[in-house]
Amino acid sequence: MPKPSKLGRKTHATNPAPRKTAPDLAACIKAFAESVRANYDTSPVTKSEWDKACGDTRTEPLKPSRSRG
Repeated sequence: MPKPSKLGRKTHATNPAPRKTAPDLAACIKAFAESVRANYDTSPVTKSEWDKACGDTRTEPLKPSRSRG
């Protein structure tokens, strides 16, 4: 009678386990986006709204940087 380990290897070689197919990444991302879309405002933003929100305008003075030397 053969050892179980050799029998297991032979059985696996002749009858490999079926492979699972990879999920469709694009479909997964689209489904996720649709599930969270209602939680976020996705309306277009004007340049002036963007500039006002970021606070980084040219009218603000730059802070002096420290030298690392």
